[in-house]
Amino acid sequence: MFITFEKTINTIMSELENETIRLLDGEVLPVDQVLSSMDNDSYYYGYLGKAALSSSSCKLLLESPKRYRNSLNRVQKETAALRDGKLLHAMALEPETVPHRYALSSSSTRTTKAFKEMQAAEQREVFLEREWNSMKWLNNQLFSCDEAVALLSDGVAEQPMIGEIFGVPFRAKADYLKDGHIVDYKTTADLSGFGRAAKFKWHYDMQAYIYTQLFNVDTFTFLVIEKGSGEIGIFETSESFLESGRLKVQRAVENYQNYFTQLDPQKYNIDNYVKKGIL
Repeated sequence: MFITFEKTINTIMSELENETIRLLDGEVLPVDQVLSSMDNDSYYYGYLGKAALSSSSCKLLLESPKRYRNSLNRVQKETAALRDGKLLHAMALEPETVPHRYALSSSSTRTTKAFKEMQAAEQREVFLEREWNSMKWLNNQLFSCDEAVALLSDGVAEQPMIGEIFGVPFRAKADYLKDGHIVDYKTTADLSGFGRAAKFKWHYDMQAYIYTQLFNVDTFTFLVIEKGSGEIGIFETSESFLESGRLKVQRAVENYQNYFTQLDPQKYNIDNYVKKGIL
């Protein structure tokens, strides 16, 4: 389904062959070595989750340095929304991997004995047939839209990158990378409210800025599908949206540097961090 464009990740890696990057833990590693390991989820979300910043960690740092600190030693809870989102991404972006990653159960619920036994025996992630069918329906809606299909053509899926922004290492994985263009695939419960939520609730402007910097691309597009209706939205990012992201990332990095690099431990004692306001 996907056609690899000329500048593949292998070309990028060859260009970075002699470059190194200093991670947050002080390790200095060859960039191509890090990139080649980033397809491994335990490395990407485990080690690099602590050794490099990301759009999600910047969201926490922007909200509160304490939230970021608490996230470092906390295993992310696997919610139904997160689980469904991973499956939907795999169906759309890496369909060839789906049979190897997922199995189906005919059980009525996840609490049945049969489901639990299958889940314990399977190395793949197990989905109920009704859950699977719901995601399959959404995927069919996506690929029934010509504009969506065009966005997910002539590129490569799930491409990792690492680099420095404001002197700090950042990791990222582009859902779909084209020549000078990133397409990020998201789900939403309310497509009509996506524009405001993207900037003021989820801070996707930071993600767009980080990705355009790391991948050195000019265009970042959100491809969004509403979970209930299957309605599709395509949202381009403006210069003001990216500038908003840049300012937020800068503040998040400043919070990291102030509270986690011990530049001034008396002034920036994280245990004394409080949010202040007037009501």
